[in-house]
Amino acid sequence: MDPQQLSDVKRALGRRLGRWRRTRGLTQDDVARRVHSTRSTVANVESGRQVVDRVFWAQCESLLQADGELIKGYDEYRSLEVRHQQEKAEAARHARWGAVLDRRVIAEAAQHHDTS
Repeated sequence: MDPQQLSDVKRALGRRLGRWRRTRGLTQDDVARRVHSTRSTVANVESGRQVVDRVFWAQCESLLQADGELIKGYDEYRSLEVRHQQEKAEAARHARWGAVLDRRVIAEAAQHHDTS
């Protein structure tokens, strides 16, 4: 997964929060007070600079009556983030061990071929 794709999803999620907040006629400070957060956190989330925990999103979902859109978007983002982390870890393992593993697989294949 391209890291830019993950970043785009995070920004889109923040924009959704901002749209729902404005639709309900609330300021960032209003939302922050009602979900026990800070205005700067709400601003950072809306701009895509920060993603906070699921509790924040559940509280925003409830406050803004967002028809499940915010919590679903958060869950999708986290799923993509997990996939991205797994891909990074696999790439790091391959970078470190790939040549060793490739040689072992080749040797095992050659040995198997010799015994057949």
